[in-house]
Amino acid sequence: MGCRQSSEEKEAARRSRRIDRHLRSESQRQRREIKLLLLGTSNSGKSTIVKQMKIIHSGGFNLEACKEYKPLILYNAIDSLTRIIRALTTLKIDFHNPDRNTASVGPCWFFPLVI
Repeated sequence: MGCRQSSEEKEAARRSRRIDRHLRSESQRQRREIKLLLLGTSNSGKSTIVKQMKIIHSGGFNLEACKEYKPLILYNAIDSLTRIIRALTTLKIDFHNPDRNTASVGPCWFFPLVI
């Protein structure tokens, strides 16, 4: 009786204050969060932008992601070089230089991707 709160009411008030604090902090966090909507057709580079932002702002990729991307990177490099060589041949561009010997191509050209 009277003006005293029961233990249940005190607990409910504490819980309410805790929830209010959480809601305020979450609201502040969301105000600082920047949302970006990337629109574009398929293969327009949307996922590339996301990956670059992750590299720049999140410290890059973890070891698991690096292992996952290694074969794809190697394939893309080999595929690109193959296409360049085929294009040079198709366009009849001489890429052979008799002044350059094969010894000038050192191990820096074929570095291993160690992960």
